[in-house]
Amino acid sequence: MPLSLPPGRSATPVVLLHGFCGSHLGWQGLRAALEPRHRVLAPDWPGFGERHAAPALDSIEAMARHVLALADDAGIERFAVVGHSMSGFVVQQLLLAAPERLSGGVLYGAGLTLDSRRRFESAEATLERLRTEGVAATVARIVATWFVRGEQAPAYAGTVAAGLSMNPDAARTVMQACRPMDYRGRLGSVTTPTLVIAGSHDRTYPPELVLELARSLPGAELALLPWCAHAAHLESPERFADLLGDFLSRLS
Repeated sequence: MPLSLPPGRSATPVVLLHGFCGSHLGWQGLRAALEPRHRVLAPDWPGFGERHAAPALDSIEAMARHVLALADDAGIERFAVVGHSMSGFVVQQLLLAAPERLSGGVLYGAGLTLDSRRRFESAEATLERLRTEGVAATVARIVATWFVRGEQAPAYAGTVAAGLSMNPDAARTVMQACRPMDYRGRLGSVTTPTLVIAGSHDRTYPPELVLELARSLPGAELALLPWCAHAAHLESPERFADLLGDFLSRLS
């Protein structure tokens, strides 16, 4: 069934997908900025946020199918999807597997593969510290790398609180799902409009990895936000919302 939106809203629904150590709560400010013109879905991944008790999805392909099922349940035929961090892999999978469902794809703080050599720590180290230190310490430590000012960032405490509901089994499952992903050389046929956004000081996907991703997507737009790290939508919320809103308006 085609989506029918209230007057004044855009014809482009938006799905916001959070990353590792996150939940839908991390999107609150951006969602408020988008909702006057867009229908916005901001689901929690199974095992995260309000769905912390649900079994996690064990592959990126399963996560992509899950997004399509959520859109179906909401009566949304075509939509723009924003994937932060690990969810950038989900966006890439959707671009390849279901382009007919996407009006646009936004890859935010994302890369073509989980490059443990250039990430702030290896995936193996994250898994080991999750096992030995637990979820709370893992979230607090990782989220500190998301901000240029670390734990002193105004949004740090709220971002930690948003991620504390991450189920430890889900955290391990999704990290294992991300480890083998490699989209290098696979995106040359993508025709869906795409936008790549990253912070200039991102330590999870440094700028050289973001540039590699953007170059892999034909016609992709690239926006590098200065003096921001992995949580640019919280460090520079107005600029981030303007970039995303402009991209979405052109899809309409």
